[in-house]
Amino acid sequence: MSPEGIEATVLSGTEVMLMWNPIHPENHNGIIHHYLINITELNTGKQFVQTSPTTMILLNFFHPSYNYTFTIAAVTVGAGPYSDFVRFKTLEEGLQKFTKYEVNVAAQSEYGTGPFSNLTTFTTLEDTPTDSPQN
Repeated sequence: MSPEGIEATVLSGTEVMLMWNPIHPENHNGIIHHYLINITELNTGKQFVQTSPTTMILLNFFHPSYNYTFTIAAVTVGAGPYSDFVRFKTLEEGLQKFTKYEVNVAAQSEYGTGPFSNLTTFTTLEDTPTDSPQN
């Protein structure tokens, strides 16, 4: 069985957190040693492979404002079936301080792109003060 409940949380123009649900033990074909994450940079066609011993991984090698897809498989003796493709786009570089942004993702398979998730809203952090407090 392939991993399910996959989420991509875009944290910045270069950083993304990938998370998924553990495969139920009755569906294992042996002890899961790690997970393989195949990533494709759609803007260039480059492909990357990452591994994770857990059901989450923080990756920070992406390009700002690029489109990516990824798919995940559990590895016992060999790689199991891969999940459906999940697509995401990294954020623009140079986000404005203390500004509200929205992002959403959609799964993609050989049959096309699925519905996009609900928008997730986040606000960038404020900057450090330019002067010390005046009392």
